[in-house]
Amino acid sequence: MRHMIVLSALAQMLLTACSKDDDTNAAGFKPPVNILRADLVAGFDRRFDRLDRDRNGTVELSEVAPERLARTKRLDTNNDGTITRDEYKTVQLARFDQTNANHDGTLTTPERDAAKLLER
Repeated sequence: MRHMIVLSALAQMLLTACSKDDDTNAAGFKPPVNILRADLVAGFDRRFDRLDRDRNGTVELSEVAPERLARTKRLDTNNDGTITRDEYKTVQLARFDQTNANHDGTLTTPERDAAKLLER
């Protein structure tokens, strides 16, 4: 019975600590996030549509915020000033596959962190 009380109290403390809205004790901790290739593919249309502000089926570089312009230009593989849905998908999948070091179809936080270091 005593073990049950101790375990219950411990569980309550853990739940309380995890439910805090502020991250004063987090010290910059970011929980690991895994991205499945299938999830990436499933969200392509939604993400592309968010970029396509004028809803004409392509993303013109003029639609892109200045702070994102350099990164977005990499999606324009034929350098015509517009990004088609196919260009977007092709570049995003190639980037995922390149970053997914063990090619298991799941992009992990350590794999993304390693890719960021290589980009510098």
